[in-house]
Amino acid sequence: MLRVFNTVLQQLNNLVVVVDSDGEVTYVGPSAERMLGFKTGELLGDKWWTKTCNNIADPAQRKTEVNHLLKQVAAGKAIVAPVEHRINTAFGDSRWFSWNLSAGPDGSLVKIGYDITERKQKEQEMLIKNKELRSLEYARTIQQAILPSAEKLKGGFADVVTFYQPKDVVSGDFYWAHTEGSVSYSAVVDCTGHGVPGALMTIMANAMLKDIVIKRKITEPKEVLSALDDELQQMINGPGKSVKANDGMDIAFLKYDKNAGLITFAGAFRPMVVVSDGQLTEYRGSRYPIGFYHDVVKQFDQVTVAVKPNDMVYIFSDGYADQFGGEEGKKFNKKNFKDLLLSVNDMELEVQRSFLEYSLLNWRQKEPQTDDVLVLGFKV
Repeated sequence: MLRVFNTVLQQLNNLVVVVDSDGEVTYVGPSAERMLGFKTGELLGDKWWTKTCNNIADPAQRKTEVNHLLKQVAAGKAIVAPVEHRINTAFGDSRWFSWNLSAGPDGSLVKIGYDITERKQKEQEMLIKNKELRSLEYARTIQQAILPSAEKLKGGFADVVTFYQPKDVVSGDFYWAHTEGSVSYSAVVDCTGHGVPGALMTIMANAMLKDIVIKRKITEPKEVLSALDDELQQMINGPGKSVKANDGMDIAFLKYDKNAGLITFAGAFRPMVVVSDGQLTEYRGSRYPIGFYHDVVKQFDQVTVAVKPNDMVYIFSDGYADQFGGEEGKKFNKKNFKDLLLSVNDMELEVQRSFLEYSLLNWRQKEPQTDDVLVLGFKV
């Protein structure tokens, strides 16, 4: 009968441990060899504490905790709540067990342990994910705080439409605006990457634009881009930096003089589109990004365009045109995007935003979003 009993214990997916009134382990079930890698004789007496509990600073502490429970047993107090502990194995790892405790004969304590390692791992993964989510939510709060309000973004224009759809919780795309008197400044910036790395770059870029345009009073678009490039190069690749970072951004920057009816535009790998009287004209940016190309002397060009009431002016990141989808899983592409802008330009601005969103979703279907998406449209 004893052999049958031991065979049953060997197959159980739990540990059975008996601790006497002095805190010595007098019995360890045979399943310990399968579950922990120790032979039962290796864990009797004080060996249980020194072998399985060496993952804590003082293995004797665990024995002290058990002695406290033994005193409760001696006092006739019922032990109901399970106790969870992580214990070491002979395999070189550790496992988590939940212990159900009950009183045994002669003041002993019977511990039945259930392996909960998988559950604890999932709990830890959840804690990490929750921590990351809280960090992302905090980053999003900061990022949203730097974005200008719709009224500030509108500046001297009659109205503005914004279609902003980050790929992740936070974005590598952002928009910027500033107005002084009858002159307003607007920018769409597409920073390296997306998610948290991209978001960090947006905060840096926002601070640099404020410093260049507002504090240093550099307002000609091509000069703004040059100053931004110099500032970024100094920040991430300046003297004392042992590793050259390949971080940067594309930007479309425009200056609108409402009284003169003129828009001056400069871009770094980003264009400006103007739709006037049903005709679309694209003004391409310079073939340099902000940052990168550390040893190249860059020349940013600008163009000045006369605009009139009801004209539409668009600046945007590359996320919309680069979205994969359609029947063949290809990119939406620049031509289709410009055709889309031409088709929506005479709609009410809120309808434009809704149509841009609908068209992107219709193109994507089941494809994941490829990149951050940002489109700004200004009505003169």
